[in-house]
Amino acid sequence: MSRRRTEHQRNVDGLRAASVRKHEEAERKVDNAIRGLLRAGERITFRRVATVARVSTGWLYAQPDVKERITRLRVQPAHKASPPGERASDASKDAIVRALRQRVTTLENERQQLGARIQQLEERIEVLYGELYARRVDVPYAVADARFSIDERVDAGPSPLAASTPREDAFKGRRLANTALT
Repeated sequence: MSRRRTEHQRNVDGLRAASVRKHEEAERKVDNAIRGLLRAGERITFRRVATVARVSTGWLYAQPDVKERITRLRVQPAHKASPPGERASDASKDAIVRALRQRVTTLENERQQLGARIQQLEERIEVLYGELYARRVDVPYAVADARFSIDERVDAGPSPLAASTPREDAFKGRRLANTALT
């Protein structure tokens, strides 16, 4: 079996047009990148131009006119962009200073209020820790007191466990004081 070859015209005009548009777009991006770097006072290098223009450094080297332009600009010293010639008037400076002083005063007042609030909260924490400590200290005495009252009920006679110690007396006094408060 033999294949029959038919000759037909390939349509590459669209590809050529796209290639030309792409080339022109790349040249435009490189030109804008160089102008922007010069305006900003930055140093002109192949890598920097390629990065800003988003093209490859190989493409820059392959274009003789672009390569010559970048090489020429590389030799020139970079000129720093000078600040604009306008200066702030004394009235505008005074207005800025007043606004900043007012802001400092406001922030200082807020800081003092927050400091006072922190102090209140720290005092409240101390009180709560004290109450928590008192409750934890009372628990062992309450258990010991319950044990002694059980011993007194079981044994009507004098018990060596029922003898009062200074610690127990202090607890009983506190318990009596607590019941008087309620």
